[in-house]
Amino acid sequence: MSAYRFNEFMTACNEPMEDYSNYDDCYVVETEHEESSIESEQKPIFKQLSDKFYQHEQVYVDIHPDLASLVNNFFRNGLSEDNLDDICKRIHQPENCDSLIKTRVYQGIWRLMKSYTQAKDARLSAIQGVVLKASINMVNLVEKLRSMSS
Repeated sequence: MSAYRFNEFMTACNEPMEDYSNYDDCYVVETEHEESSIESEQKPIFKQLSDKFYQHEQVYVDIHPDLASLVNNFFRNGLSEDNLDDICKRIHQPENCDSLIKTRVYQGIWRLMKSYTQAKDARLSAIQGVVLKASINMVNLVEKLRSMSS
């Protein structure tokens, strides 16, 4: 990958997505019969309510179907704890990124915490660990892209 393509990729990541908020085509209904006056009066009201409360998700271009299937499966079904632990064990921080570490509670403070607070902190710490490993993967991916562009 050339430096130009890497810069093009980074520029594309920072560009705002197109506005997909106009969904008028979704409400076009073709009928063979004349609409009654009540139906024609209610449609604008329902359309207004729909526009107000319908969440319009912005989307980007399609990705490879196999990758989409993999991502959809992971987000629908999750990973088993064993698989997640195995994956996380293989991810290591770059040597010069000493800030990419999991924070730890000082033992003296930990002992003073109630068991409920310790349990909540342990759950949050596990989530933080997964987010940290994902961040390390992102850093490594950007580094690979940079090295390919050189």
